[in-house]
Amino acid sequence: MGEVSLSFAVLASSRSQRGRSGRHLRSVVKRLEKYGNVISAQQVSWAKELSSVARHACQLNVDVVVAVGGDGFVGACAPTVADCGKIMFALPAGSGNDFVRSLGIPVEVGKALAKFGEYRPREVDMLDVTDGEGRKRCCLGAVSTGIDAAINRAANASRIPGEAGYRVALVKAAVNFAPLPYQIEYCDPAGTMHVSRERRYLATCANTPFIGGGLKVATGSLNDGIFELVTFKDPGSFRKVMESVSLANSGRIEQSPFYQSRQARWARVTPLAPILSHADGDPLWYGSVEVSVASKRLSVLAPVE
Repeated sequence: MGEVSLSFAVLASSRSQRGRSGRHLRSVVKRLEKYGNVISAQQVSWAKELSSVARHACQLNVDVVVAVGGDGFVGACAPTVADCGKIMFALPAGSGNDFVRSLGIPVEVGKALAKFGEYRPREVDMLDVTDGEGRKRCCLGAVSTGIDAAINRAANASRIPGEAGYRVALVKAAVNFAPLPYQIEYCDPAGTMHVSRERRYLATCANTPFIGGGLKVATGSLNDGIFELVTFKDPGSFRKVMESVSLANSGRIEQSPFYQSRQARWARVTPLAPILSHADGDPLWYGSVEVSVASKRLSVLAPVE
């Protein structure tokens, strides 16, 4: 941020990577003090405290709220920061770190902070997620309702840290997961509604290009007012499934003939079989997910596009 002096409130997840983000807290504060004043810094047991703690941090009249954690923690901080009109700076201290990765920020805390002087404010879209019973969540990255949700669940429970945990979970899921029947409804950028019944390995609403610890599944921008509805057909054989896994791991999933991406402003995805959906890598609920875009709702510090 050049020579501008900023004020910061730092929130570190007590859960991300089993508390490792909290151990980053002291070094984060020290590095940020080169760019201004750290008004507040604390570790947060985020499941119960995060919304109120984030609101209190914003009320300290700081310029930037720093969220140190994984995608779930950062995504849970974001609505409050956006509502308060503050800028958020996300630091990668989780397993996936896909939101940070999609912004172009290095996915290691020290390297991300080393480039802090190059970052500028940017506006990014968020996803509003609801179900048929009125439950609501905000999401920065992806809403997962298929094999990717199963991968998230396995990676969250894994003793293998970081991206490696996602890769192991991906291979196991590819072996054991069966395609699900879905009802998919979506509105494309032109305003045309589409409704279909499909059998798919996944039906993911992706705001970010990356999910699952660096798997590239989409190509869109974070501030274009749309998301990508990504689906994957049943390849029909174990060999073709593993070929698709290889493409996913190498960032070339769009080359698979079973991959499809559709642009949307709104979607309702209803798995017609039981599966626990996830948003930003954390559990949502069973049943349908309705997803819409909150265009340019959040201001973040990130490399210039």
